[in-house]
Amino acid sequence: MRELTMRPGRTGGNGSGAGGSRRNSSGSARTLLRGTAALMALTLLPLWMALVHHLFTAAGNQPAPAVIMLPVLFLSLAIWALVSALRDEGMVLILAGGLSFVPIGLFLLFMPGFARWIGFLNLGLVAAGIALLRSEPDPWGAGGEELADASPSG
Repeated sequence: MRELTMRPGRTGGNGSGAGGSRRNSSGSARTLLRGTAALMALTLLPLWMALVHHLFTAAGNQPAPAVIMLPVLFLSLAIWALVSALRDEGMVLILAGGLSFVPIGLFLLFMPGFARWIGFLNLGLVAAGIALLRSEPDPWGAGGEELADASPSG
């Protein structure tokens, strides 16, 4: 059996592991933030499916190839954002939300109807990822100042 290794600063399922426990005074707020990001990503899935259905019916069930492939990409990005929110990966959440927002989400933000919510939720994913990054504990712990003091001074 292969042994699982932990990245520095990450904890195991029981709160123990390398880097100490992540559960501190902001643990419940962080969990709420992760849950909100996961709900935003989960909401994007039916919205993208509804948009695909709308585009197919508007094109007489013979849309351009881009209408077929682009929603597959953005559904994949929404799933990627969902998994990264559940795994507590702020940077990956920013990337997934940003990649989904920049080409299409910005355009859909100014469209009428339900498609506008895709842009809003993509912005929400980026904001949640930034908030998750900002609320991470210091990876060096309390010893970070000692490393700065131990540097050779010229």
